[in-house]
Amino acid sequence: MRAEIDARQHELTLVLPQALTIEGDAIRLEQIVTNLLGNAAKYTPAGGRIELKLVRNGEEAVLTVTDNGIGMTADFLPTIFTLFVQAERPLDRASAGLGLGLALVHKLVGLHHGTVHASSPGLGRGSTFVIRLPAPHGLIVPQPLSEDVTGDTALTVTHKILVVDDNADAADSTAMILQLEGHEVKVASNGPAALQYATEFRPGVILLDIGLPDMDGYEIAHRIRAIAGLAHTVLIAVSGYAGEDHRERARQAGFDHYLVKPAGLSRLNELIATSRGDR
Repeated sequence: MRAEIDARQHELTLVLPQALTIEGDAIRLEQIVTNLLGNAAKYTPAGGRIELKLVRNGEEAVLTVTDNGIGMTADFLPTIFTLFVQAERPLDRASAGLGLGLALVHKLVGLHHGTVHASSPGLGRGSTFVIRLPAPHGLIVPQPLSEDVTGDTALTVTHKILVVDDNADAADSTAMILQLEGHEVKVASNGPAALQYATEFRPGVILLDIGLPDMDGYEIAHRIRAIAGLAHTVLIAVSGYAGEDHRERARQAGFDHYLVKPAGLSRLNELIATSRGDR
């Protein structure tokens, strides 16, 4: 993250112990830290301050990331770990992605039997994220498995899912979360790519953002329904509008379900389970 932090001229302070061992997946733990640091860098005006601190507290490792950036309102805080949440910001849409990154953090921390908590004094007053992970004393670090050791450890792929969103952060984070659930996922950022993937990938589920710049989700849904063999593909609309007129327009376009931002992962999983596109 150093290049991004330096590019924004932030002052980064690291407070780290000599050694603190936990049991976990190194790649996923890295994703947790880089998501938190990435958000801090992105949502802190140039020349800001970011601190990353790691300490032991009893049988826990406590990671704290603090910034003096845009902060969050009290009513926004309870929603930040749900899907499709984005903070109010004076930045262009390409800088969005806060909510999905945090949903991924929440999922990964939970898989490590930990907790994550967010706080902020208010808009313009920065944010603090605290992650607690089990770190029992005397934890023995296992030796790496030899290359010839094999086992049935792979996740079972239950659905082929296409995520369509023009926001790269949001799309990639959604894909990561769904992959953690065991699905095979591809990402498209615009209408033509969505139609191409729908034809070639033959997904059982398509998670489709309505507000796309070149071709909106309604038009894409119409065209997907005209593709041979995709009659039973489950189309899930993702929209910031909750009115019945928007839902009716989605039904007419061929959507099976309509998700209003923000949406919980459990609700998304329920809708995906309706798919008849199992592999």
